[in-house]
Amino acid sequence: MNQSDAYFEVTRFRSRKFARWLYLMEKNDFIQSTETKVLTLKPTFKFDLPQNIIKILMSKYHPSTEIGGILFAEPIFINKQRVLRVRKVKFLRNISDDPQCKYLGENRIQVMHEALMGTKGGIHFFPIAFHAHTQPQDKNDPYYILNKFIMFETSEADKKNASLALSYESIGISILLPRALVFMNDNELFIGFYGGRTAPLDFKEYMMKLTGKTIAELNSMAMEWAKDEEKWWKKALIGAVTFLASLGLVMASSYPPTLYAVALEILRQRQPTEPQTFFALSKGEEMKILIP
Repeated sequence: MNQSDAYFEVTRFRSRKFARWLYLMEKNDFIQSTETKVLTLKPTFKFDLPQNIIKILMSKYHPSTEIGGILFAEPIFINKQRVLRVRKVKFLRNISDDPQCKYLGENRIQVMHEALMGTKGGIHFFPIAFHAHTQPQDKNDPYYILNKFIMFETSEADKKNASLALSYESIGISILLPRALVFMNDNELFIGFYGGRTAPLDFKEYMMKLTGKTIAELNSMAMEWAKDEEKWWKKALIGAVTFLASLGLVMASSYPPTLYAVALEILRQRQPTEPQTFFALSKGEEMKILIP
């Protein structure tokens, strides 16, 4: 139990039988069945990533090699609200033939199955597969900002994998869960949940919706990014893009450097202890991410 749990009403679910646990999950609205009889998580719920989990992810991140594994998320009620609290992280060796650009976790299906089947004490977890994008290193590269922006994108392979369900033919069910993207943005950890029919497949598209504000609002937020006077080119860039957008010649929110800057400002303006939607940034503090 977290120290903070002492101030809240916490309900945990236990069952040594997997079928019984699934019944409890459906009864308490953690899961739902789709038209194709696939079980998915049922919004609204919140991912709770404690500080120790965040620090583990930050310490294991490698800027030039994609890593990944499984987040073990236990479904609980906190003050009668649905929460998936990440209890532990299991890293899986990357067996891809191109580990700098791709991630393929060794024994991923087996580990996810073991998480769902639960412990001897009847604790079951929703296994959330995650992988980390590598970080562009050369800040003098003219495409550095663009490459930073691309880190937010899920690849076609990511999207495809986020639509694949775990099948249990012996009991006639399939379970489709969201996945997580992780990477370091300088000294901040980004975590975002995608797919599983509960979250967007692409964070960039969602960010464009977030930045679908008035030109004045967009300019104001982006100028915060460019407040360092020594980086005069940032102000010139944003000013030019905003001016063109006001003339209808270009959408400012679709221009990578501006969108990247504004998206980060949106994240940073929120308090770390407040739930953020689909993705969040952390410098080491706990994360609470809402799936609406």
